[in-house]
Amino acid sequence: MNQQSETPLLVIENLRTVFDLTAGMLKAVDDVSFSLAREKSSGLSASPDAVNP
Repeated sequence: MNQQSETPLLVIENLRTVFDLTAGMLKAVDDVSFSLAREKSSGLSASPDAVNP
């Protein structure tokens, strides 16, 4: 295995996302970290209940 294939394609560390709504601050993501390996399949999905409580 060469060094490039061992290097992650994408690295996310300590991701935080907040939306400023009229009803107040909505914390969507708080301190999420992950990496995506090269030549691997990955998926990310949100539950409709999480989006529209």
